[in-house]
Amino acid sequence: MNLFGGASVGQPLRVPRVTQEFFPVVSGPANQALAISRELEWRGIVSPILTTTAGEPTTPLEGVTVHRFQPMVAAPNFRPSLPLQRMLLHMPATLFHVHGWRNPVSDGAILAAWQRGIPLVVQAHGVAYGYRYSSEALPLRTVRQAYDALMRPVVTRAAALAIAGTQLEAEELRMYGFPANKIVVIPVGVDEHFFSMPCPAHMHNDAAFTLLTVGRLGPRRNVEQIIRALALLRAWGIPAHLRVVGPEVRLAAGEVAGYRQQLEALAHRLGVAHAVTFTGPLHGQALRDEYRAADVFVYTTLYENFGQPMAEAAASGLPLVATPTGVAPELVGNDAGFLVPFHDAIATATALQTLYLSPEHYERCRLTAQHRAAREFRWATIGQRYCQLYTEITERNKPKALCYG
Repeated sequence: MNLFGGASVGQPLRVPRVTQEFFPVVSGPANQALAISRELEWRGIVSPILTTTAGEPTTPLEGVTVHRFQPMVAAPNFRPSLPLQRMLLHMPATLFHVHGWRNPVSDGAILAAWQRGIPLVVQAHGVAYGYRYSSEALPLRTVRQAYDALMRPVVTRAAALAIAGTQLEAEELRMYGFPANKIVVIPVGVDEHFFSMPCPAHMHNDAAFTLLTVGRLGPRRNVEQIIRALALLRAWGIPAHLRVVGPEVRLAAGEVAGYRQQLEALAHRLGVAHAVTFTGPLHGQALRDEYRAADVFVYTTLYENFGQPMAEAAASGLPLVATPTGVAPELVGNDAGFLVPFHDAIATATALQTLYLSPEHYERCRLTAQHRAAREFRWATIGQRYCQLYTEITERNKPKALCYG
């Protein structure tokens, strides 16, 4: 045993991964924690997941050991567990990787790493300043800001590295207080099934010009912009149809229930209700089929720390029309679709019209998006980046450890 409570020289790294949210809860931190641990285990790094999300106490999932702990309190975003904290203080670990903070599970892991002198990697998942863009009530936002004042110096000082999903999130981390030399940008990966799908049929093969948007339905998604653009396209004689995939967000995290009804009412007022389809939540093959059947992916959200649906759409071979948030500036650029201003339905419709009227431009954007996704968003590539990152951190703090792959 070495100073870090982990493996001795020549043995694999041990990287416990801590996330308050995990399956069966579907969330960005849950998806990423499992995918990264799976890739690391394949490369010989021991990377169990620790969580207070309900389930069997210790079970394997896709080759990853998952330790679940009963929380003392089961409130939203507040599920502390003393047994989990005790395990963090004593389990073998080369370093800790914590997904998010501003909750007792992740913050407890941050404090445990600091107390033990173990290197710490934190992953933002939008928690640095993302809440500024939500519609949550002022009292809750004030509580967050007060808590930040206490926790910020701990997180920024204890972390060896902070992972951002995009350049925009990296800037948020700098604003939060992380030094630039502690920030690394690693995107979110895309399930390999999206890359293995056949290329979508060329548009104009049927009567409709199919627009697709995917995501939880809440005011932050700004789907109104797409519906207004749809109305303009149809007024210009383009047979556009919009498919909206995703569950409606209920009263949580400041979102407003009834958002789908507001969108339906808007579509009725604009005379395009017959051209808008709400599918509800879709997963697996049903979701992949939606990407495959679409012509263009449209994403006009007001804030996104990454924007997984954009990466999935690009991997599926769709050009993108998106607002400049999350991964959109890096993914779309000026050659994989169009970036459009927030709340600008005319610019959105004009971008879509260009793709519809120019098959050559459409094809160039589609192929560029797909090639960029294949280069940046494969989990195998991302897993190798994490493997190298962990090795570099531990080499700065202790004798060399092995990293296979």
